[in-house]
Amino acid sequence: MVSSEELLSAEIALAKNHLDNLLDAYVQLSKSIQTGEVHNTFFDDLNEFVNLRMQTVKSAVFLLERNCVADALSLCRPILEHLLLFKLMTRGSRYFKIQTFKSTSGYKAGLSSAKDRLRNGRVQYVDVGKHPSRKNTLVYIFEGLQSNQEEPFLIPLYYFLYQNYDPKSHKLKIWKYFNPITVDKELIKAFKKHKQESQDANNNYLSYRALLDGLHINRLISDRTEMQINAHYTFLGNFLHPTNRAVRDLHLQSNVFESATGIGLGKPFSPSSVLLGYLYLLYFAVELVGDLLSIYTGAPKKYIHKIDDSKIAPLLQSVTTTFGYFWFVGEKAPDYDKFRTACGKRARKNSSWRNISDGSVSFDYNIHERLKNAITGWQNPVWGQYPNPIDRSGS
Repeated sequence: MVSSEELLSAEIALAKNHLDNLLDAYVQLSKSIQTGEVHNTFFDDLNEFVNLRMQTVKSAVFLLERNCVADALSLCRPILEHLLLFKLMTRGSRYFKIQTFKSTSGYKAGLSSAKDRLRNGRVQYVDVGKHPSRKNTLVYIFEGLQSNQEEPFLIPLYYFLYQNYDPKSHKLKIWKYFNPITVDKELIKAFKKHKQESQDANNNYLSYRALLDGLHINRLISDRTEMQINAHYTFLGNFLHPTNRAVRDLHLQSNVFESATGIGLGKPFSPSSVLLGYLYLLYFAVELVGDLLSIYTGAPKKYIHKIDDSKIAPLLQSVTTTFGYFWFVGEKAPDYDKFRTACGKRARKNSSWRNISDGSVSFDYNIHERLKNAITGWQNPVWGQYPNPIDRSGS
Protein backbone atom coordinates (compact mmCIF):
# COMPACT_ATOMS: atom_id res chain seq x y z
CA MET A 1 0.00 0.00 0.00
CA VAL A 2 1.36 3.39 -0.99
CA SER A 3 1.74 5.86 1.90
CA SER A 4 0.17 9.32 1.86
CA GLU A 5 3.66 10.85 1.78
CA GLU A 6 4.53 8.85 -1.34
CA LEU A 7 1.25 9.81 -3.01
CA LEU A 8 1.88 13.48 -2.29
CA SER A 9 5.44 13.30 -3.55
CA ALA A 10 4.26 11.66 -6.78
CA GLU A 11 1.53 14.30 -7.21
CA ILE A 12 4.04 17.14 -6.83
CA ALA A 13 6.23 15.52 -9.48
CA LEU A 14 3.20 15.10 -11.77
CA ALA A 15 2.16 18.75 -11.36
CA LYS A 16 5.70 20.00 -11.95
CA ASN A 17 6.09 17.84 -15.05
CA HIS A 18 2.76 19.06 -16.41
CA LEU A 19 3.77 22.66 -15.82
CA ASP A 20 7.17 22.13 -17.47
CA ASN A 21 5.49 20.59 -20.53
CA LEU A 22 2.99 23.45 -20.71
CA LEU A 23 5.71 26.10 -20.53
CA ASP A 24 7.75 24.28 -23.19
CA ALA A 25 4.71 24.10 -25.46
CA TYR A 26 4.07 27.81 -24.94
CA VAL A 27 7.64 28.68 -25.94
CA GLN A 28 7.20 26.66 -29.14
CA LEU A 29 3.76 28.12 -29.91
CA SER A 30 5.10 31.04 -31.95
CA LYS A 31 6.49 28.55 -34.51
CA SER A 32 2.93 27.45 -35.29
CA ILE A 33 1.63 30.97 -35.95
CA GLN A 34 1.49 32.21 -39.53
CA THR A 35 1.06 35.99 -39.59
CA GLY A 36 -0.93 37.76 -42.29
CA GLU A 37 0.13 40.56 -44.63
CA VAL A 38 -0.53 43.30 -42.05
CA HIS A 39 1.57 43.57 -38.91
CA ASN A 40 -0.30 44.71 -35.80
CA THR A 41 1.73 45.49 -32.67
CA PHE A 42 -1.30 44.59 -30.55
CA PHE A 43 -0.31 40.93 -30.85
CA ASP A 44 3.33 41.69 -30.03
CA ASP A 45 2.26 43.51 -26.89
CA LEU A 46 0.00 40.67 -25.77
CA ASN A 47 2.81 38.18 -26.36
CA GLU A 48 5.14 40.29 -24.25
CA PHE A 49 2.56 40.55 -21.49
CA VAL A 50 2.19 36.77 -21.24
CA ASN A 51 5.93 36.17 -21.73
CA LEU A 52 6.70 38.31 -18.67
CA ARG A 53 4.10 36.49 -16.61
CA MET A 54 5.62 33.16 -17.65
CA GLN A 55 8.98 34.46 -16.49
CA THR A 56 7.41 35.09 -13.08
CA VAL A 57 5.97 31.56 -13.17
CA LYS A 58 9.47 30.20 -13.82
CA SER A 59 10.82 32.28 -10.94
CA ALA A 60 8.18 30.77 -8.66
CA VAL A 61 9.14 27.28 -9.84
CA PHE A 62 12.76 28.09 -9.01
CA LEU A 63 11.69 28.97 -5.46
CA LEU A 64 9.47 25.91 -5.05
CA GLU A 65 12.34 23.66 -6.09
CA ARG A 66 14.40 25.19 -3.28
CA ASN A 67 11.69 24.83 -0.64
CA CYS A 68 10.94 28.58 -0.55
CA VAL A 69 7.19 28.11 -0.75
CA ALA A 70 6.05 31.36 0.87
CA ASP A 71 8.20 33.41 -1.50
CA ALA A 72 6.77 31.46 -4.46
CA LEU A 73 3.23 32.16 -3.27
CA SER A 74 4.07 35.84 -2.87
CA LEU A 75 4.81 35.90 -6.61
CA CYS A 76 1.44 34.31 -7.30
CA ARG A 77 -0.49 37.35 -6.07
CA PRO A 78 0.80 39.74 -8.78
CA ILE A 79 0.30 37.00 -11.37
CA LEU A 80 -3.34 36.80 -10.30
CA GLU A 81 -3.76 40.57 -10.66
CA HIS A 82 -2.14 40.51 -14.10
CA LEU A 83 -4.43 37.63 -15.05
CA LEU A 84 -7.54 39.64 -14.21
CA LEU A 85 -6.25 42.57 -16.26
CA PHE A 86 -5.33 40.32 -19.18
CA LYS A 87 -8.87 38.93 -19.33
CA LEU A 88 -10.10 42.47 -19.84
CA MET A 89 -7.32 43.27 -22.32
CA THR A 90 -8.37 40.29 -24.45
CA ARG A 91 -12.08 39.78 -23.73
CA GLY A 92 -13.32 43.10 -22.33
CA SER A 93 -15.42 44.10 -25.33
CA ARG A 94 -17.46 46.59 -23.30
CA TYR A 95 -16.17 49.88 -21.97
CA PHE A 96 -17.98 52.19 -19.64
CA LYS A 97 -18.23 55.63 -18.13
CA ILE A 98 -19.46 56.40 -14.63
CA GLN A 99 -21.55 59.15 -13.07
CA THR A 100 -21.74 59.56 -9.28
CA PHE A 101 -24.59 61.35 -7.54
CA LYS A 102 -24.52 63.06 -4.15
CA SER A 103 -27.76 61.45 -2.98
CA THR A 104 -29.83 58.32 -3.52
CA SER A 105 -32.73 60.39 -4.83
CA GLY A 106 -30.45 62.05 -7.38
CA TYR A 107 -29.13 58.64 -8.41
CA LYS A 108 -32.64 57.25 -8.94
CA ALA A 109 -33.67 60.28 -10.97
CA GLY A 110 -30.50 60.04 -13.05
CA LEU A 111 -31.06 56.33 -13.69
CA SER A 112 -34.65 56.94 -14.76
CA SER A 113 -33.61 59.72 -17.12
CA ALA A 114 -30.75 57.66 -18.60
CA LYS A 115 -33.09 54.73 -19.27
CA ASP A 116 -35.62 57.02 -20.92
CA ARG A 117 -32.95 58.38 -23.26
CA LEU A 118 -31.81 54.82 -24.02
CA ARG A 119 -35.36 53.72 -24.90
CA ASN A 120 -35.77 56.72 -27.18
CA GLY A 121 -32.55 55.84 -28.99
CA ARG A 122 -30.97 59.24 -28.56
CA VAL A 123 -27.74 58.00 -27.01
CA GLN A 124 -24.58 56.13 -27.91
CA TYR A 125 -24.50 53.85 -24.86
CA VAL A 126 -26.13 50.43 -25.18
CA ASP A 127 -27.01 49.91 -21.54
CA VAL A 128 -27.10 51.77 -18.23
CA GLY A 129 -27.33 50.49 -14.70
CA LYS A 130 -26.01 50.40 -11.16
CA HIS A 131 -22.26 50.36 -10.62
CA PRO A 132 -21.15 46.92 -9.34
CA SER A 133 -19.54 48.27 -6.16
CA ARG A 134 -20.11 52.03 -5.78
CA LYS A 135 -23.10 53.61 -4.09
CA ASN A 136 -25.25 56.10 -6.02
CA THR A 137 -23.17 55.58 -9.17
CA LEU A 138 -24.42 54.92 -12.69
CA VAL A 139 -22.54 52.94 -15.31
CA TYR A 140 -23.03 53.85 -18.97
CA ILE A 141 -21.97 50.88 -21.09
CA PHE A 142 -20.67 51.17 -24.66
CA GLU A 143 -19.77 48.44 -27.12
CA GLY A 144 -16.13 48.53 -28.14
CA LEU A 145 -15.21 50.20 -31.41
CA GLN A 146 -14.26 47.97 -34.33
CA SER A 147 -10.93 48.57 -36.06
CA ASN A 148 -12.50 48.59 -39.53
CA GLN A 149 -15.70 47.66 -41.31
CA GLU A 150 -14.37 45.04 -43.71
CA GLU A 151 -12.93 42.70 -41.08
CA PRO A 152 -14.27 43.81 -37.69
CA PHE A 153 -11.67 43.38 -34.96
CA LEU A 154 -12.10 44.86 -31.53
CA ILE A 155 -9.16 45.96 -29.38
CA PRO A 156 -10.47 46.37 -25.80
CA LEU A 157 -10.09 49.70 -24.02
CA TYR A 158 -8.12 47.99 -21.25
CA TYR A 159 -5.26 47.37 -23.65
CA PHE A 160 -4.84 51.12 -24.11
CA LEU A 161 -5.35 51.84 -20.41
CA TYR A 162 -2.54 49.43 -19.57
CA GLN A 163 -0.29 50.91 -22.25
CA ASN A 164 -0.81 54.48 -21.05
CA TYR A 165 -1.00 54.12 -17.27
CA ASP A 166 1.92 55.75 -15.45
CA PRO A 167 2.23 54.86 -11.73
CA LYS A 168 4.79 57.65 -11.21
CA SER A 169 2.29 60.28 -12.27
CA HIS A 170 -0.38 58.59 -10.17
CA LYS A 171 1.60 58.28 -6.93
CA LEU A 172 4.15 61.11 -7.03
CA LYS A 173 4.07 64.88 -7.29
CA ILE A 174 6.48 64.81 -10.21
CA TRP A 175 6.97 68.57 -10.24
CA LYS A 176 8.61 68.40 -6.79
CA TYR A 177 11.29 65.95 -7.92
CA PHE A 178 14.45 66.49 -9.96
CA ASN A 179 13.74 67.47 -13.53
CA PRO A 180 16.39 68.22 -16.20
CA ILE A 181 14.28 71.07 -17.57
CA THR A 182 12.90 74.14 -15.85
CA VAL A 183 9.55 73.46 -14.24
CA ASP A 184 7.35 76.52 -14.78
CA LYS A 185 3.70 77.05 -13.92
CA GLU A 186 2.46 75.68 -17.23
CA LEU A 187 4.46 72.49 -16.83
CA ILE A 188 3.23 72.04 -13.26
CA LYS A 189 -0.32 72.43 -14.56
CA ALA A 190 0.34 69.73 -17.18
CA PHE A 191 1.87 67.42 -14.53
CA LYS A 192 -1.17 67.87 -12.29
CA LYS A 193 -3.56 67.13 -15.16
CA HIS A 194 -1.64 63.97 -16.02
CA LYS A 195 -1.66 62.97 -12.36
CA GLN A 196 -5.44 63.31 -12.20
CA GLU A 197 -5.83 61.26 -15.39
CA SER A 198 -3.61 58.51 -13.96
CA GLN A 199 -5.56 58.50 -10.71
CA ASP A 200 -8.86 58.24 -12.58
CA ALA A 201 -7.55 55.38 -14.72
CA ASN A 202 -6.41 53.50 -11.64
CA ASN A 203 -9.51 54.15 -9.53
CA ASN A 204 -12.05 53.47 -12.26
CA TYR A 205 -10.37 50.76 -14.33
CA LEU A 206 -7.04 49.34 -13.12
CA SER A 207 -7.11 48.91 -9.33
CA TYR A 208 -8.01 45.46 -8.02
CA ARG A 209 -11.56 46.54 -7.15
CA ALA A 210 -11.93 48.29 -10.49
CA LEU A 211 -10.76 45.17 -12.35
CA LEU A 212 -13.49 43.15 -10.65
CA ASP A 213 -16.02 45.82 -11.62
CA GLY A 214 -14.83 45.66 -15.22
CA LEU A 215 -15.08 41.87 -15.25
CA HIS A 216 -18.66 42.12 -13.95
CA ILE A 217 -19.63 44.73 -16.52
CA ASN A 218 -18.15 42.58 -19.28
CA ARG A 219 -20.04 39.55 -17.92
CA LEU A 220 -16.81 37.63 -17.38
CA ILE A 221 -17.45 36.87 -13.71
CA SER A 222 -20.46 36.40 -11.44
CA ASP A 223 -20.93 37.28 -7.79
CA ARG A 224 -20.02 33.67 -7.00
CA THR A 225 -16.77 33.69 -8.94
CA GLU A 226 -15.88 37.10 -7.51
CA MET A 227 -16.03 35.55 -4.04
CA GLN A 228 -13.61 32.86 -5.19
CA ILE A 229 -11.20 35.41 -6.67
CA ASN A 230 -11.34 37.42 -3.44
CA ALA A 231 -10.50 34.35 -1.38
CA HIS A 232 -7.42 33.56 -3.51
CA TYR A 233 -6.40 37.21 -3.59
CA THR A 234 -6.60 37.46 0.20
CA PHE A 235 -4.83 34.15 0.80
CA LEU A 236 -1.94 35.00 -1.52
CA GLY A 237 -1.76 38.48 -0.04
CA ASN A 238 -0.74 36.86 3.27
CA PHE A 239 2.68 36.19 1.74
CA LEU A 240 3.04 39.59 0.12
CA HIS A 241 2.13 41.72 3.13
CA PRO A 242 3.02 41.42 6.85
CA THR A 243 0.65 38.73 8.19
CA ASN A 244 1.19 36.91 11.47
CA ARG A 245 1.54 33.10 11.23
CA ALA A 246 0.80 32.98 7.51
CA VAL A 247 4.23 31.61 6.57
CA ARG A 248 4.52 29.50 9.73
CA ASP A 249 1.27 27.70 8.93
CA LEU A 250 2.76 26.42 5.66
CA HIS A 251 5.46 24.49 7.54
CA LEU A 252 5.53 21.03 8.99
CA GLN A 253 5.30 21.10 12.80
CA SER A 254 3.99 24.64 12.55
CA ASN A 255 3.07 24.70 16.25
CA VAL A 256 6.61 23.96 17.44
CA PHE A 257 8.40 27.18 18.48
CA GLU A 258 12.14 27.58 18.95
CA SER A 259 14.06 30.50 20.43
CA ALA A 260 16.99 30.75 18.04
CA THR A 261 18.27 32.96 15.26
CA GLY A 262 18.38 31.57 11.76
CA ILE A 263 17.20 31.78 8.16
CA GLY A 264 13.54 30.88 8.24
CA LEU A 265 12.04 28.53 10.81
CA GLY A 266 14.54 25.69 10.49
CA LYS A 267 11.74 23.32 9.40
CA PRO A 268 10.68 22.34 5.90
CA PHE A 269 7.54 23.57 4.25
CA SER A 270 4.80 20.95 4.10
CA PRO A 271 4.55 18.95 0.85
CA SER A 272 0.91 20.07 0.52
CA SER A 273 2.04 23.70 0.40
CA VAL A 274 4.53 22.83 -2.34
CA LEU A 275 1.76 21.16 -4.32
CA LEU A 276 -0.43 24.22 -3.78
CA GLY A 277 2.26 26.42 -5.33
CA TYR A 278 2.44 24.25 -8.45
CA LEU A 279 -1.36 24.12 -8.76
CA TYR A 280 -1.63 27.89 -8.67
CA LEU A 281 1.05 28.21 -11.36
CA LEU A 282 -0.64 25.60 -13.53
CA TYR A 283 -4.02 27.29 -13.40
CA PHE A 284 -2.50 30.73 -13.98
CA ALA A 285 -0.68 29.43 -17.06
CA VAL A 286 -3.85 27.81 -18.40
CA GLU A 287 -5.86 31.02 -18.05
CA LEU A 288 -3.21 33.30 -19.54
CA VAL A 289 -2.41 31.08 -22.52
CA GLY A 290 -6.08 30.31 -23.09
CA ASP A 291 -6.97 34.00 -23.30
CA LEU A 292 -4.04 34.66 -25.62
CA LEU A 293 -5.11 31.82 -27.92
CA SER A 294 -8.65 33.21 -28.03
CA ILE A 295 -7.28 36.44 -29.48
CA TYR A 296 -5.16 34.65 -32.08
CA THR A 297 -7.91 32.29 -33.22
CA GLY A 298 -10.42 35.15 -33.49
CA ALA A 299 -8.15 37.58 -35.34
CA PRO A 300 -8.78 38.55 -38.96
CA LYS A 301 -6.60 36.62 -41.41
CA LYS A 302 -4.86 39.78 -42.54
CA TYR A 303 -3.25 39.81 -39.07
CA ILE A 304 -3.09 36.11 -38.17
CA HIS A 305 -3.40 33.86 -41.18
CA LYS A 306 -3.27 30.58 -39.28
CA ILE A 307 -2.43 29.15 -35.87
CA ASP A 308 -1.92 25.51 -34.96
CA ASP A 309 -2.71 24.93 -31.28
CA SER A 310 -2.98 21.16 -31.56
CA LYS A 311 0.03 20.59 -29.28
CA ILE A 312 -0.74 23.06 -26.50
CA ALA A 313 -4.54 22.76 -26.42
CA PRO A 314 -4.57 19.20 -24.95
CA LEU A 315 -2.16 20.31 -22.23
CA LEU A 316 -4.43 23.21 -21.30
CA GLN A 317 -7.53 21.02 -21.25
CA SER A 318 -5.94 18.25 -19.19
CA VAL A 319 -5.11 20.51 -16.24
CA THR A 320 -8.70 20.66 -14.99
CA THR A 321 -9.25 16.93 -15.55
CA THR A 322 -5.96 15.87 -13.94
CA PHE A 323 -5.95 18.39 -11.08
CA GLY A 324 -9.66 19.11 -10.81
CA TYR A 325 -9.62 18.68 -7.04
CA PHE A 326 -8.15 22.21 -6.82
CA TRP A 327 -10.96 24.75 -6.89
CA PHE A 328 -9.50 27.83 -8.53
CA VAL A 329 -12.27 29.91 -10.10
CA GLY A 330 -15.41 28.47 -11.63
CA GLU A 331 -19.08 27.72 -11.14
CA LYS A 332 -18.58 23.94 -11.11
CA ALA A 333 -17.74 22.54 -7.67
CA PRO A 334 -15.07 19.82 -7.35
CA ASP A 335 -16.00 16.40 -5.95
CA TYR A 336 -14.51 16.99 -2.50
CA ASP A 337 -16.62 20.09 -1.92
CA LYS A 338 -19.75 18.27 -3.07
CA PHE A 339 -18.98 15.38 -0.72
CA ARG A 340 -18.40 17.67 2.25
CA THR A 341 -21.61 19.58 1.50
CA ALA A 342 -23.57 16.33 1.25
CA CYS A 343 -22.26 15.16 4.63
CA GLY A 344 -24.07 18.10 6.21
CA LYS A 345 -27.38 17.11 4.64
CA ARG A 346 -29.89 14.33 5.25
CA ALA A 347 -29.63 11.69 2.56
CA ARG A 348 -32.60 10.80 0.40
CA LYS A 349 -33.22 7.30 -0.86
CA ASN A 350 -30.82 6.30 -3.66
CA SER A 351 -29.20 9.74 -3.55
CA SER A 352 -25.51 10.29 -4.32
CA TRP A 353 -23.24 13.07 -3.12
CA ARG A 354 -22.08 13.46 -6.71
CA ASN A 355 -25.56 14.77 -7.60
CA ILE A 356 -25.33 17.70 -5.19
CA SER A 357 -25.99 20.85 -7.23
CA ASP A 358 -22.99 23.10 -7.86
CA GLY A 359 -24.90 26.16 -6.72
CA SER A 360 -25.48 24.71 -3.25
CA VAL A 361 -21.75 24.24 -2.61
CA SER A 362 -19.97 27.09 -0.84
CA PHE A 363 -16.36 28.00 -1.58
CA ASP A 364 -13.86 27.43 1.24
CA TYR A 365 -11.65 30.45 1.88
CA ASN A 366 -9.16 28.32 3.87
CA ILE A 367 -7.26 27.56 0.67
CA HIS A 368 -4.41 25.45 2.05
CA GLU A 369 -6.44 23.55 4.67
CA ARG A 370 -9.09 22.78 2.07
CA LEU A 371 -6.46 21.39 -0.31
CA LYS A 372 -5.07 19.10 2.40
CA ASN A 373 -8.55 17.71 2.99
CA ALA A 374 -9.33 17.41 -0.72
CA ILE A 375 -6.29 15.16 -1.34
CA THR A 376 -7.35 12.74 1.41
CA GLY A 377 -9.83 9.90 1.09
CA TRP A 378 -12.96 10.17 3.25
CA GLN A 379 -15.72 7.78 4.34
CA ASN A 380 -19.23 8.67 5.51
CA PRO A 381 -21.69 6.06 6.85
CA VAL A 382 -24.57 7.71 4.99
CA TRP A 383 -23.03 9.11 1.84
CA GLY A 384 -20.33 6.53 1.23
CA GLN A 385 -16.79 7.18 0.04
CA TYR A 386 -14.87 10.11 -1.35
CA PRO A 387 -11.83 8.51 -3.02
CA ASN A 388 -8.44 10.19 -2.74
CA PRO A 389 -7.95 11.94 -6.12
CA ILE A 390 -4.13 11.76 -5.95
CA ASP A 391 -4.19 7.97 -5.46
CA ARG A 392 -3.81 7.21 -9.14
CA SER A 393 -2.94 3.53 -8.71
CA GLY A 394 -6.29 2.50 -10.18
CA SER A 395 -6.15 4.90 -13.13
